[in-house]
Amino acid sequence: MDLSMSTNVLLTERDCTLLKSLYDNTVMTYGQIKMQVFPEVKKTTAINRLTKLLKVGLISRQRVARIRLGNDQHAIGVLYQITKSGIQWLIRRYPLIIFRPEPVRVHFYTLEHDLLVVDLMAQLKRESPGLEIVNGRLWESATNANWLVPDLILKTPNSNALVAVELELNVKSEKRYRELILKYRMASQFEKVIYFVGHRSIQATIMRMILGRPVHPQEKPATGKFEFRSFHFGSPIAAQKEKDNQAIEKTPEVNL
Repeated sequence: MDLSMSTNVLLTERDCTLLKSLYDNTVMTYGQIKMQVFPEVKKTTAINRLTKLLKVGLISRQRVARIRLGNDQHAIGVLYQITKSGIQWLIRRYPLIIFRPEPVRVHFYTLEHDLLVVDLMAQLKRESPGLEIVNGRLWESATNANWLVPDLILKTPNSNALVAVELELNVKSEKRYRELILKYRMASQFEKVIYFVGHRSIQATIMRMILGRPVHPQEKPATGKFEFRSFHFGSPIAAQKEKDNQAIEKTPEVNL
């Protein structure tokens, strides 16, 4: 099947999957791309496909200050995003899907969090293959819901009910939590809000804001539409995300 669509390279079905993954996740590392799109192919094959898509301008690569995610021992120095041309290609390829016309802007101060949201989305998809999951920054654009932007939005099959997902790895101010909790309580479109927390102290802080009182460590009070789950940095996805990072960083720069 000819998937070139006016590019200078014949695109494969896997290329389509890559472009869609970059759009859905807004930003990804090489390790995340390798695990999600090229799990059973050689590094050289994955790098060659990325290089070809870079050359025709469908994706972009950006070097950033090296950071580490959680317990991962491999520092990240390169990020990938879909470009405006890549999104235009997706619009022609999938005419029934509404796409944001511009790539989501990357902010370095939220980069660690944004990349871990990519891992969380992949984990949820593996656990519930039939679940529809949308990155909150894409949902914001589609609905103009600038006042409340979850990290992820879940939609179960055969239902219009939405579930908001928040990844909390650092404690926010109590004022900020009060504002978010009030907004979620008022947001009738969300039947549930799931907080994935990196530490029990974060959960305790949020629960205190929900209940208006301190919570005993052994207590399991009813919290209404709010639910809590643990997020483990040592999960297979998080632990392996940059295992092949050095390979991609040694490839030549591509000037677009």
